[in-house]
Amino acid sequence: MPWIPVRQKAGSIGINVMDLEHLYKEEQRTANRARQQLRPKHPTDLDFGIATAHIPSDFLQRDIHHEGHRHLIFASLLQLSFLSKSKIWFIDGIFKVVREPFVQLVSIHSYIKFGDCTKQFPLLFVVMSQRKTTDYTAIMELLPSNIMFDDRCFF
Repeated sequence: MPWIPVRQKAGSIGINVMDLEHLYKEEQRTANRARQQLRPKHPTDLDFGIATAHIPSDFLQRDIHHEGHRHLIFASLLQLSFLSKSKIWFIDGIFKVVREPFVQLVSIHSYIKFGDCTKQFPLLFVVMSQRKTTDYTAIMELLPSNIMFDDRCFF
């Protein structure tokens, strides 16, 4: 049901829609504040331990230390399965969503077909602390061994 008719219906039965929206946003902020206290502190340097209790099992695939830098590879086993069957990978780098000590989030996408529908999905994520060719090479060489591309193992 579209948003406007819902607002009109709420107003027609005597509910102040603005109060409901304010209450919803306030509850959302309260929940976020409570969850924030449960999250581990954001690292300030590359020498940190990973709180695996906050990461789904088998999601952190690799913790790469390369030439004084650190890169973390994340993917579920299902995502790795789809990636291993993909013939074409699309790689994207994003810079604004990561904080120091990391500088880039790299994602590997591929198309997945389900019935008559084909969509592109992100299947692997790498948080990188440096963006040099040697870092990308190190990541591609250390991808999980069950990912095959052109008969070569990347992990």
